[in-house]
Amino acid sequence: MTPRVVWAGLAALVLVSCGGQQGTTVLLKSDAGPTRVVLGVGVGYAHNPAGALAASVTYAEAAATPIFPVDDATEQQRVAAYAVSSEQDRLLQQRKTAIRGYDSSYGVVAAHARGQRAGARLYPLTVNMQSYTDSDATVSLWASLVEYSPSVFRALYLTETVALRWESGDWKLVPSRTSGSLGPVPAVTQDQTISQPPSVVDWQSWGR
Repeated sequence: MTPRVVWAGLAALVLVSCGGQQGTTVLLKSDAGPTRVVLGVGVGYAHNPAGALAASVTYAEAAATPIFPVDDATEQQRVAAYAVSSEQDRLLQQRKTAIRGYDSSYGVVAAHARGQRAGARLYPLTVNMQSYTDSDATVSLWASLVEYSPSVFRALYLTETVALRWESGDWKLVPSRTSGSLGPVPAVTQDQTISQPPSVVDWQSWGR
């Protein structure tokens, strides 16, 4: 199962990879939030447009880059922290399928268990509010998804529409209304292609 197949099978939720690594948690705080961390996911956002924008980026990364450990019980708690209550079971099953598929293709979970660098990071490039009310928000996100393991290292560009709902005093992800696609890919000149080898790259997460 390739990452592209996983993407299509999960209704473009960007669940194409399994990221996260052990180390110090970094939480990027602002007046918009997040105000706390639940199992590696920043939650607790202001009930205003700035809070919705911040939540959309954090939840997009949380959906694209599962945080270790990836056992079912822990993943269920993470999903409950940032998804609307009516869709948590559905999202949990999608994420479990994505993790298994990505590990079978690239051995990400097994590599992480051996102490090797493996996973993915989502880096927002542009974030724009499409619509906003006190109960619902829709955010357009263009980002770079970097996937890495002992057998793969690549960057994909993604465009995602992230749907949020205000529920239980916080913004929550609405998976059924969240969609995405690959691209667009920016033009790259020769002097922009130099990069470090994967063994010395240390990717830092967004918002957690």
